[in-house]
Amino acid sequence: MKRIMMLSMAFTIQIFLFTDCQAIDEEITSGNVLTRAATVTETPLEIIRQAYLFAMPVVYMDVTRASYSIPDNYFYTADKLPDYNYKNVVAVNIDTNYSIAFLKLEDGPVMFEIPDIGDRYYTYPIMDAWTNNFVIPGTRLTGNGPQKYFITGPDWTGEIPAGYTLITSPTNLAWLDGRVQVNSPADLEETVLPLQNQFTLVSVNPPSTAGRPSDKYVPADFGGKSVVQVIKEMPLEDYFNYFNELLELNAPFAEDSVILQKMATVGIGAGKIFAIADFDVDTQQAL
Repeated sequence: MKRIMMLSMAFTIQIFLFTDCQAIDEEITSGNVLTRAATVTETPLEIIRQAYLFAMPVVYMDVTRASYSIPDNYFYTADKLPDYNYKNVVAVNIDTNYSIAFLKLEDGPVMFEIPDIGDRYYTYPIMDAWTNNFVIPGTRLTGNGPQKYFITGPDWTGEIPAGYTLITSPTNLAWLDGRVQVNSPADLEETVLPLQNQFTLVSVNPPSTAGRPSDKYVPADFGGKSVVQVIKEMPLEDYFNYFNELLELNAPFAEDSVILQKMATVGIGAGKIFAIADFDVDTQQAL
């Protein structure tokens, strides 16, 4: 008898799961899956928790940029290989030398030129503000010969100079994170550094002197703190309002429409103001 009851329960559960999955399949097939997801009721606190994670790539990217204190559209090339003390990025290579630049494309395009690399391995990926590698010039994908790229922001229109290949960044903030193979400290000094100095970035327009959002939200001196520590210590209102300002020049993707709609209900989005005082007492205490 007990066995019959157990089999009956298992059969009932299977019918329930099949019916529920069939309903979900119908939602997906009909194209209503986004609408279905967007109508799920969530508290402001739950939405804010999701938003904190969603905002992290853009905030992390810009705080990292601020940590270097280098001019926009300018190559900073390390003159020695990183060791265990290097904390700006995770899992750094010790057999390549870094040459990085943070691009500010709302001011106009940047001309990026790569010399003939010979038979040496290199890679100069470019990340958008959301930390996606959207193009990766280098040995593996574009070869070791000389190359010329015309890098623009998402809204730029105009003529591309002769001999240049167009690269359109999805966001106005971009990180060019170059690496060239190094075989020894002597190889770095004698060959790699002179080679990396032949990589050039030239701004088509003079960079704007207008301030960045980081001027308001990120300390000018990190005082030995890592990027992670600086973000952890950022007040929650500063974190989200910093993100709100970054969104104005670095739009998210259409695929993120569901969470963007939810965030807008709690004051998170381009042009919005996030204020803890706008929420009920329980939510304020939780935040």
